[in-house]
Amino acid sequence: TITVRDTTPPTITCPANLTLECPATPTTNVTGVATVQDTCSSVTVTYSDSVSNTCGGTKIIARTWVATDACGNSSRCVQTITVRDTTPPTITCPPDAVLECPATAATNVTGVATAVDGCSSVTVTYSDSVSNTCGGSKILSRTWTATDACGNSARCVQTITIRDTTPPTLICPTNAVLECPATATTNLTGVATASDGCSSVIVSYSDSVSNTCGGSKIILRTWLATDACGNSTNCVQTITVRDTTPPTLTVPSDLAATATSASGAVVTYSASATDPVDGPVAVTSSPASGATFPLGATTVTCTATDAHGNTASKSFKVTVTYEGAAQAADHHEQREAAEREILVTRRYAFYAPRRPDEVTPAERWFAETGSVVLASDEGPEPPTDVALATALLELARDSGWRFGQVVAVGPPSDAWQTVADGLGVPLVGRTGFDPEACPLLVARGGGPLPEDHPWSTLVSAVVRLGTGLVFLLEHPGDTQPRSSWEGADVIGVLTDGERRGSRTNVGHALAEAQHPAARLAGRRLSR
Repeated sequence: TITVRDTTPPTITCPANLTLECPATPTTNVTGVATVQDTCSSVTVTYSDSVSNTCGGTKIIARTWVATDACGNSSRCVQTITVRDTTPPTITCPPDAVLECPATAATNVTGVATAVDGCSSVTVTYSDSVSNTCGGSKILSRTWTATDACGNSARCVQTITIRDTTPPTLICPTNAVLECPATATTNLTGVATASDGCSSVIVSYSDSVSNTCGGSKIILRTWLATDACGNSTNCVQTITVRDTTPPTLTVPSDLAATATSASGAVVTYSASATDPVDGPVAVTSSPASGATFPLGATTVTCTATDAHGNTASKSFKVTVTYEGAAQAADHHEQREAAEREILVTRRYAFYAPRRPDEVTPAERWFAETGSVVLASDEGPEPPTDVALATALLELARDSGWRFGQVVAVGPPSDAWQTVADGLGVPLVGRTGFDPEACPLLVARGGGPLPEDHPWSTLVSAVVRLGTGLVFLLEHPGDTQPRSSWEGADVIGVLTDGERRGSRTNVGHALAEAQHPAARLAGRRLSR
C-alpha cells in the first residue's frame, strides 16, 4: 500500500509591515495580502486583527495571516500595521479686531478660533502678548493654539487693537459774576472737572479778556481737557467782573453857624469820596460849600458817582441862627431879665411865635434864641416830669393846640398819661402813630438809642407831613448826645437849685434853638 500523504504546511509570506497616517482605514487593499505556496493542494488564506489603541484615532494592529491547505496543514505570519497621527489640526483665527477703550478684549467680544482634526478631538487655547501704547490703549497679539489628542498643534495670531479716540468728558464751572476789584482766580470762580474712561486727564485754561470800563471786564475762560492719547475737548466759562459798589462818601457832621444879618450866613465845609476801583471821586454838593445858607436848618445833600455810574449820597444839616448887633450887645441883659421873670412869675411855659416886638424880656429871650422851653421855678427840688407835662398842657391850652393822640417813644414816664388824660386823647406807642390824628410825639431824653430806634423816623414824619408837635423832656444829667434826640419843637428842662444859681436852665437848651415861628409855620396843630 502506497500512501501519499500531505503533512507539509503551505509556505506563507506576510505583506510588509505598514505605517498609515490617521485617519487611514487598514483595509487589505491598502495594507496588502499574504501570499502562499503549497505543492499538494489549494490553500485558503485568512487573517485576524489584534488592535492596541494609542491616542485619538491612532492604533497598532497585529494582523495574523493563516494559510491552510486542503489537508488541513496550516502556517501563519504576523503583519504589524501602525495607524499614527503626525498631522496637526487645522486652525482658523477670528478676524483682527479694533476696540474703543476702555473695552475689554474678552473672547465674547473678539471671537474664538476654530479648529478641526481628522483623527481626534482638539483643544483650543490662547495667550496674549500686550504692547501698551498710551493711557489704557494697547495692542494685543493673541496666539491661538489648537492641540489634538496626540499632541500635534497648530497656531495662528489674532491682532486686537484697543485704541482711544474718545475725548474726555469736561464740565465747566458755572458762570461767575464778581465785584470789582476782585481777581478772577480759580479759588473764586471754580475749576472745571474732567473724566476719561481710558486714561488720566490734564485740565488747563486760557483767558480771553474784554475790558469794559475802569476795572470791569468780561473774561471768556476756555477750559481744555486732554487725555494721555492726545484727545481733547473744551468748554467756555464766562466770568464778569463788574463794578456795582458806590463810592465811599465822607461828609461833615451837622454844622451850626451864626448869621450877622437876616440874609443868612456863608458856610464852608469839606466832603470827599473814594472808590475801590476809580480812587478819588468828585463830590457834588447842594447847596455848595461857600454858599449863603438861610436862617434855620438846611439839608445839604452830597453826591459822588464813579465811572460805572454807581452813586453814593449822604446829607447833613446846617443850622443858621440870627443874632443882630443890638441883640449881641444886650445878650447878657436879656438872659438875666428872662431868669428874673421866671423867678417872679413862677411859670414853666414860655412861647414866642413872633419876632421880639413889644414882648416881655423872657418872651424876647426865647424868641431870639428860638427856643420854646418849659423850665422849672425856683425851689430846692427840680420839678417832676409830671409838673413839666402839666406846663405843656397849659402851653397847649394857651396856644389853642388840640391833638388827637399822644405817641410815647423811648424810656417810659408817668407824665405821658398825665398829658393824654389832660388832652382827653389816647396814649399809644410808636406802632400806633397816626399822622392824620395830629399826633403829639413825646419822649424822655437820656440813655443810648438803639440803631432801630424810631425817634428820627417819627420826627421826620411830623415835619414832612406838617401835622402835630414834638415834645422832649431833658434832664441835666443826661449823657446821651443831644443830636440823638434832635428835632424837638418844645423842650422840658429839669434843673436843680445849684445849677440854677450858676447857669439858668434856659442856656441848657440853646443848642436845640430854632425860631419857633419858623419851625411851626404852616404846621397843623389841631385836629
